Amino acid sequence: RGGRITSIFGGSELDLTGSELAEGPQVLEVFYIFGGSSIKVPADWIVTNKVTAILGGFSDKRSNPSPTDGIRKELVVRGTVIFGGGEIKG
Repeated sequence: RGGRITSIFGGSELDLTGSELAEGPQVLEVFYIFGGSSIKVPADWIVTNKVTAILGGFSDKRSNPSPTDGIRKELVVRGTVIFGGGEIKG
């Protein structure tokens, strides 16, 4: 159903590979100041990046993610990164 991650002068690793998304797009809110996180998601999830970065960044490091069963599983990541960063991994 979505969630929130806040990192201030720290970081986190989140492994969602064994998770299922609820129906429809789910939103993950992120807020990083001098911190960040690494988020691991299943290969069949579509991740939409709507993160605003100020002297930092947030990126999807997976190579060619694609749905395997025809069902659209979408995670929308939105929020703010200031002097920090985050990444989506497969």
